[in-house]
Amino acid sequence: MKQLLLNPVILLLVLSVGSIYLLLLFNTVSWSKKLANFFEDAFVFIFLFQMPGLSVAIFPKIHPAALYNRDKTIPSLVAQIALYAAAVFILSPQLQKNLKDIVYAASVTLVKNSFLWSFVLILLLSTSWSETPDYTLRTALVFGLITLVSAYIGKQYSFEKLDKILRWSLALNAILSAYYALAVPSIGINTTKNSWQGINSHANPFAALMALSSALWLFEAFSNPKRRWLSVGLTLFSLYALNSAESAGAKVNFLGLTCILLAARFLNRLNFRWAMFVIVIFLVFGIGLSIVVTENLEAIVVDGLGKDLTLTGRTPLWEYLIKEKIALRPWLGYGFHGFWQPWRGSDNPAANALDGKLWMPSGDGFWTPPHAHNGFMEIILEVGWVGFAIFALSFITTLVGAVRCLVQKDSGYKAIDSILPMILFLYVIFPNLTISRLTEPTEIWCFYVIIAVGTSLDPIRKQLNQKERMDPTYSPLPRRRSFQR
Repeated sequence: MKQLLLNPVILLLVLSVGSIYLLLLFNTVSWSKKLANFFEDAFVFIFLFQMPGLSVAIFPKIHPAALYNRDKTIPSLVAQIALYAAAVFILSPQLQKNLKDIVYAASVTLVKNSFLWSFVLILLLSTSWSETPDYTLRTALVFGLITLVSAYIGKQYSFEKLDKILRWSLALNAILSAYYALAVPSIGINTTKNSWQGINSHANPFAALMALSSALWLFEAFSNPKRRWLSVGLTLFSLYALNSAESAGAKVNFLGLTCILLAARFLNRLNFRWAMFVIVIFLVFGIGLSIVVTENLEAIVVDGLGKDLTLTGRTPLWEYLIKEKIALRPWLGYGFHGFWQPWRGSDNPAANALDGKLWMPSGDGFWTPPHAHNGFMEIILEVGWVGFAIFALSFITTLVGAVRCLVQKDSGYKAIDSILPMILFLYVIFPNLTISRLTEPTEIWCFYVIIAVGTSLDPIRKQLNQKERMDPTYSPLPRRRSFQR
C-alpha cells in the first residue's frame, strides 16, 4: 500500500478524490444546520473516544500524542496534520458561527479560572529551563492544542449533551475491549496482570474508564425510565469489564462515584457552604481510602495487616522522588515532560544508575517505574512547587464551580447538569493518586478543562436565557440552544 501511494499518478488521483469529498462535506455543513451539528457531534465523539490512548487500528497514529513521538516520520506527521486541517476545514462554517462570541467567552473563563490558563502558560514557559527544550516545546504545544479543543467542548456543549456522548463512547470502548480480550487476546489481554485491557494501552486506565462508564449508565438507569433495560445492561456489562481488568483502585473509584450519585439529591438540598464542607470531607476520606486499598489490597484481603505496607513499591518511589529529585529543582522543576527521558541514557534526569534507568526496591527485587505513579507529584517534577501552586489554585476554583452546579436549584436545571461536573472532577482525582495521567494528553486533562470552562460559563448561560426572553436579539454569547442543541 505504501509503495502504491508513492506512485505520483496514484497519489494525485487519491488527493483529487479526497479534495472533492472535502469540498462536498464543507458545502454540506455550510447549508444544513442539522448536518453541521451532526458532524460536530461526531468529531467530539471521536475525539473523546480516542483520547484515552487506544492501541488498535489507526488510533495510535492519529492521537495528538503522536505529534511529539520521537519516532514519528515526516510523511506520517504531514498526514496527521493534514487530517486535523481537513477536520477544521469541514467544520469551519460551524466554528465560525459558534466562535462569534469567543472574546467575551474567553474573558469570562480568564476571570473566573485564570489559574487554569496560567498553568498552561507555565508549561509552555518551562521550555526555557528544560534540558531538552525542543521536546518540551513540542509536548507543550500539543498539550495546548488539546486544551483549546477541550475548552471549545466545555463552552459549546451542555453537561446533559456531554453525558450522552460520553456514555456511548465508553460503551463502545467496553464492547470493543470485550471483543479483543476474548477474540484477540494478544491485544486485549495485559500480559503482566493477565487481565483485560481491551483496546486500551494498559489495564489500569481501562478499568478507570469502566468505573466511569458504570457510574454514568447507572445514573441514566435511575433517572431515565426510557430504555431502562439498556442502561441496566450496559451498567452490568461495564462492571464486568471493570472486574476483568483487575484494578483495585478502579473499584474504589466506582464506589466513590456511586456514593456521590446516591447522595446527589441530599447534597442538592444543602446550601453552598454545607455542600462544600461535605464534599471536602468526602474527598479526604476517599483519597485516603483509595491510597490505602490500592497500596495494600493483598495484605488486606490475604493476611490482614501482617504484610509490608509498601507492597507495590510506590511509597518508596514517592519518598525517593521528593528527597532526591524534587529537592534538586524544587521551584520550577525539570520542564514539561522533561524528567522521564530514558532515551538519554545516563543523562536521563530520572536515572539513579549508569544504565539510564531508575531502579527502586520492591519486595525481594527491584523495578523501574516509567512515571511517578501520582499525577500531582508529576506536576511538581515538571514545573516545581510554583507550577503546582498555580495548578492547586485552579483545582480549588474548579472544585468550587462543580459544587455550585451540585447545589443548583433552578427548575430548568436537569439532574445530570448538576452531578456530571462533580463526577468528572472525581474521575480526575482518583486515578491520579496511583498513576500519572493528569498532565498527559489523555481524557483526564480533557475532562478537567471541560469542567473548568463549563462551570465558569454556566451562570452566563442562565443569565442569557433570561435576557433572551426579554430581548430575542440579545446575543453576547450563543443562545442556550446554541450551547445545548
